[in-house]
Amino acid sequence: MRRGYVRGWNAYVRGLRPVTPLYEDEFRLAAMVVRAHEDKTHPGAIIASMTIPWGYAVASDKANVGGYHLVWSRDLYEAASALMVAGDSATARRALTYLLNVQQKPDGSFPQNSWLDGRPEWPSIQMDEVAYPLILAWQLGVTDRATWERHLKPAADYVVAHGPATLEERWEEERGYSPSTIAAEIAGLTAASALAARPGAAARARPPGGAAPPGGGGGPPRGAPGGGVAGYRAAVEWRPAKGPFTQRGPATIWARMRYPLVADEETGPLERVLAIADSGNGASSELDLHSWHFINPELTVHLQREAAGEWICLDAQTAISEGGAGLATSVLSDLGGPVGVGAQSLLIARRRRGVE
Repeated sequence: MRRGYVRGWNAYVRGLRPVTPLYEDEFRLAAMVVRAHEDKTHPGAIIASMTIPWGYAVASDKANVGGYHLVWSRDLYEAASALMVAGDSATARRALTYLLNVQQKPDGSFPQNSWLDGRPEWPSIQMDEVAYPLILAWQLGVTDRATWERHLKPAADYVVAHGPATLEERWEEERGYSPSTIAAEIAGLTAASALAARPGAAARARPPGGAAPPGGGGGPPRGAPGGGVAGYRAAVEWRPAKGPFTQRGPATIWARMRYPLVADEETGPLERVLAIADSGNGASSELDLHSWHFINPELTVHLQREAAGEWICLDAQTAISEGGAGLATSVLSDLGGPVGVGAQSLLIARRRRGVE
């Protein structure tokens, strides 16, 4: 038995990525410790820790004591992603399978923690724990349509519907807006958008607004009356496919720039995408523009390829939470299909009368 045990671990560490010999022993030991936390009867179920840190106050040798013997999706993500970087993608894949097939709830969320068989233990919801499985799926390159429709899209929809505020942050002590939680939500939704844009994942192999802009699209962009530009909206030609600017909620809109970004210089594909991506929050606004500000202090765009042609499709939605925060996410496409995703954190504030 001992020889088999030693052979097993030796084979495991030989499969890890090579590191500088100076750190090899510590690297292998760390990977073995993390890997040893996976349950043998529930593959992929990596508990938070074999220890329970509350000393004599907890009878940690009893079977009904949870503590760190439970599975948190956050801790499981951290263990799985670390092992993946170390060269053990097989365990990371088992962890994702466990998260999606055992722990995930019917509404797309994940419990605060659970027993090995997936039964929830502590009753709260931590929004970063709903987002981390999305990131892990993206890191592992999971693109099949069934996983997207049954597990990943419901998780992303839950984050959009219930974030960015959380009932508990990662230390399980405070509710509201946690920088760590919001960072995980943004990363999770960005990962979900990238997965949705991959041909095998979603039904969306073509742009969401159709194969071409509504009303055609040939010929040069139409200019503003008199050749002037009355602000940003007048400088862009808009063709709504679903949900125009005047209507609140998610929207799919084709757009192209009417004028070059810099006079007498050709506008490149990156500039064309970014110019339209900045309209995600405005196109999918959930609040009355005349009564509310929903300002995006930043814009993050991830591109999988260069856009072709003038027309860019913006498929956007916005989630608003109490306390003055929101998040707008967009899938960006050209006539050939998705080219990338965009995310905008939002500052929500009521307009003062007489002040624009």
